[in-house]
Amino acid sequence: MNQDLIYAPMGAMALLTFSVLLLVPIARFRAVFAARVAPDDFKLGESPSVPAAVSLPNRNYMNLLELPTLVFPVCLMFHLAHRVDGFVLGVSGLGLCRPARRSQPDTRRLQQCSAPPHRLHDEQRCAWRAVADVLPDRAI
Repeated sequence: MNQDLIYAPMGAMALLTFSVLLLVPIARFRAVFAARVAPDDFKLGESPSVPAAVSLPNRNYMNLLELPTLVFPVCLMFHLAHRVDGFVLGVSGLGLCRPARRSQPDTRRLQQCSAPPHRLHDEQRCAWRAVADVLPDRAI
């Protein structure tokens, strides 16, 4: 298996973190311009008068700063030890592979598998299950 595939979940986590980081000032500026809060409410973080809708992006961002500090070194250790397999990729991307349900499931990833699940090796079965988790509407 290509060991560099471990960088995909890491890159996705970094992209998600920076996306949420952009939401923090947007929510704060909107609240200040709508006169729901004063600029001084953000002087030392957030005051108790900040509405929940304004503080939620900041809390989400703080949570995203905790998880990558654990995931990134573990992913790098697997890459350096040349131990990246389907299971490791599935676990490393676990928090990223839960999209909202769609009315029409995306079956492109399913078409990449050339054999039915009962004829696959253990490593491939793990990858097949990861695809099944991503596409809950499709029976595999």
